[in-house]
Amino acid sequence: MALLRYVGGQAPGSRFRRESTRMPWGGLYMELAKLELERLGEEAPALDRNVFRRALDHIARRLDCCDFSMAALLRMLYRYPDSALLDEDLRRRIGEACVGHIYWLTEPGEEDMCFCTENHQIVHHANELLAGQLFPDRVFTNNGETGEWHRQHAETMISRWLDWRIRLGYSEWNSNCYYDEDLMALPNLLDYAENPAFRQQSEGLLHLTLFHIAVNSFRGTFGSTHGRTYSQFTLNPHNEPTAVLGYLYWGLGYYRERLGPSAVMMATSAYRLPPVIARVACDEPAEMENRERHSLDAEEALEHGVDPGSLADIGFFWGAQLFDHRLVIDTSLELCPPKHNMYPRIKAFKDHQAEAERIGAPYDPDPDNTAMSQVNVYTYRTPDYMLSCAQDYRKGKHGFQQHIWQATLGDRAVVYTTQPAAPDLGRSRPDYWHANAFMPRAAAHRNVAIAIYRFDPAQSHMWFTHAYFPQFAMDAWCERDGWVFGLKGNGYVALRSLQPMRWAAPREDVSDLIRPVDAPEGWAPGPHELIALGPKNVWICELGNPASHGSFEGFVDAVAAADLQGDPMAITYESPSLGRVEFGWEGDLRVAGEAVPLGPYPRFDNPYCQAPFDTREYTIRCGDETLEIDLNPPGA
Repeated sequence: MALLRYVGGQAPGSRFRRESTRMPWGGLYMELAKLELERLGEEAPALDRNVFRRALDHIARRLDCCDFSMAALLRMLYRYPDSALLDEDLRRRIGEACVGHIYWLTEPGEEDMCFCTENHQIVHHANELLAGQLFPDRVFTNNGETGEWHRQHAETMISRWLDWRIRLGYSEWNSNCYYDEDLMALPNLLDYAENPAFRQQSEGLLHLTLFHIAVNSFRGTFGSTHGRTYSQFTLNPHNEPTAVLGYLYWGLGYYRERLGPSAVMMATSAYRLPPVIARVACDEPAEMENRERHSLDAEEALEHGVDPGSLADIGFFWGAQLFDHRLVIDTSLELCPPKHNMYPRIKAFKDHQAEAERIGAPYDPDPDNTAMSQVNVYTYRTPDYMLSCAQDYRKGKHGFQQHIWQATLGDRAVVYTTQPAAPDLGRSRPDYWHANAFMPRAAAHRNVAIAIYRFDPAQSHMWFTHAYFPQFAMDAWCERDGWVFGLKGNGYVALRSLQPMRWAAPREDVSDLIRPVDAPEGWAPGPHELIALGPKNVWICELGNPASHGSFEGFVDAVAAADLQGDPMAITYESPSLGRVEFGWEGDLRVAGEAVPLGPYPRFDNPYCQAPFDTREYTIRCGDETLEIDLNPPGA
């Protein structure tokens, strides 16, 4: 209720409302909170008709992300049929938007919309289903088919999407922003799909998605490696949309700095979180290791019943953004109409591959910088810190939005490295602080992570790697013998670059992103960026706490004295806590002489859940709480 009151009660001109309504759909979720307050018998402010006007115009112009607006509007029609706030004129206009909309890229008509990504797929499909159910006999004017036709079309697409996520995880793995959009669609399916199988599967997938967040979070921060993210969320955990879900469901998270549309959707839903998942999020054993696997490589997909050559399965590969993989590209061209904005890209890669094959020249069969193929996620959590890494993930490949590793110590204290692709924030993907122009080979074991960068300077515009290390977020910090150390609560972090590193002057645009909502006038973050010049480098991170290293001073002494030998091809680090750690651009990660497996992992392997990859059955346990999830088809 506090969340709904806060969101619904924001006055015009407040910073929260200003930031939350920059996008046309944002304001609708604030209006949704008002409608729910009214439904619960509370006094609610009047709806802002300008918000609806802007969102409906966004839909009418068929612009990117208008599906997020449609998801909120459909929930309003279904959930608030008797609302005094939602008058008949607004209902009529929303209904006309539903029957005039374009729901898939193969429909006729011009548009500038994204249909293909994992999150957009399910939002579009859920919208089409709910609209078709509401208006089964109306002719939908864009393609001339009835609402019943659209319902059937959506059911086919939804059935595949849900099955892929249940069995194979998310290609946009552990995303602190795109899970927010998946959870715009799933509660609508849970609450309003007429098909009982969709309601059951949506509930089970909501359980699993929130379990992903719970087991990879530290004190309200979804500090996991992410398949897709943005700088505003990696630099400032209070900005994560998923942080609002953490606040809503287990009381660890943040909701005063940024709107979380999915949290508003969930707060207005019949969904109830199983207590065991909240216990997992709040559990603080001395140490917890989580290994989990998401997505597929194109080469292994057939083994899991997903065919790169089938139009029925192309949605999986587009959701993983493997549009131009050699095994996928012909099916991509078969699906994609020339009018669509993806067509020139796919056609260009196909022409390149065809010519290379004709003349016998080599080419990269897996060229997409957007690709989110098989990933093996490792997370190590203690009561004082968390470390997470995408193990040995697509080393040397161009990146897009993949966030490879992060150390999390609570509140705004996060540490990570990237090789930036562009100097801007927010316009490019990757930009200055999210993802990598060229991805490192990175691995983590327990409290130590190593990230090795090797890129061709002729193919980059930024000839350095850098680290985010926010001095202002630490209780104390210091430098010694090439290392930078931080203390937050009882958590310790140490970071070192093989190449010399220096502090960069704070940038105003970064300072704006990380400024707390309640910061006093004149607040400045101070230095937070460490730069190391050169195209080849190694970054080493070790974390600790009193249980493993004694005092912070003892941690500093031990790590500063640790021997570090090697180069960006092979490195040996004598960790005070783990012993000898060996890693390179090739070969195993070895700790104390033993090879550490970097994958493929099971679907989950942690103290709470052990499940093989490609399963529909999960058991989650914590303390005396147990949750059984069985999403097999009836009779299976």
